[in-house]
Amino acid sequence: MLKAVVVGCGNVGLKFEFDPLRPKPASHVGAYLANHDTGLICAVDTNIKNIGGDLKLLSGVKRYGSLEKCLIENAPDIVSVATPLQTHLEIIKLLLKYKVPAIICEKPLAGNLADAKKIVDLLDKNKVIFLVNYQRRFLEPYVNAKRKIKEGVLGDVKQANVIYTNGIYNNGSHAIDALRFLLDDEVDWVTGWENESIAKLGSDYNIDGFIHFKKEILVSIQTLNDAAYAIHDIKIYGEKGALFINRFGYRFQWIKARNSDVFSGMLELNADKGQMIKQKLSATSGVITKAVELIKNGRIDKSMASDSLSNIKIINAMVESSKNDSRKYKVDNK
Repeated sequence: MLKAVVVGCGNVGLKFEFDPLRPKPASHVGAYLANHDTGLICAVDTNIKNIGGDLKLLSGVKRYGSLEKCLIENAPDIVSVATPLQTHLEIIKLLLKYKVPAIICEKPLAGNLADAKKIVDLLDKNKVIFLVNYQRRFLEPYVNAKRKIKEGVLGDVKQANVIYTNGIYNNGSHAIDALRFLLDDEVDWVTGWENESIAKLGSDYNIDGFIHFKKEILVSIQTLNDAAYAIHDIKIYGEKGALFINRFGYRFQWIKARNSDVFSGMLELNADKGQMIKQKLSATSGVITKAVELIKNGRIDKSMASDSLSNIKIINAMVESSKNDSRKYKVDNK
């Protein structure tokens, strides 16, 4: 049984587990408790209120306000970092200092490009498993969709569209990572402009813009006000049809171009006749299952750190574009 620790017991660390509508497990705590190969031994949070009191989920679990004390006293095999972005660098430094074999970090990797680069440099110097919870990479519908796109089900992909809420770093990064995964391609340039009609979210940005992939696929990305409603939609258009992903990534609709029943002699995308797949899947169990698999097989994998750095480079370029008359910014893929 692998000894697991969760650092940061806010929403995705713990509290989402209490949401009756979210697919379970909905948190890192819940995922470790549900996995037969892991035993949750400690919960760590600097805000003791998050882990205090009579929480049944944390029954028998040690609770700490100090991560260093937890590491010294327990020597965990795997640690989830579910803390605010600005804390990731220092926490990862500490985990590497105490030779934690496997680290799972909530997305994005860091809150700025400089910290993200420092994290990747640190990981390059250490023998450690490191995963970032861009959960769509671990979900079967996304893996199958990537395969089908590669096999040409949509034909040559030409355009895509993203609608998101709640910040480009927070939720926009999920969509950007999902597109890079699904299209199996890298971004070469972006433009961006700040949507000033939406209140700024702390240090995050509400960015609209364009993302251009090396395979000549152009993506429009737009944000809406989370106060009105939440949305996370991706639409990918090819020569033979389209893939619409909505309901926060839980509904996939494959739509073939077919003879129009509105206009003679034309093909159209009729969403009413598309193949629809509805699945509610855990946002945390996939990454933990992957970490356990790597530990069992004795494999060191840090590739998601570099992937996550790429996401931040894209976002950083969009933010810089928004501050410079929305001019085109090249993305450094090195």
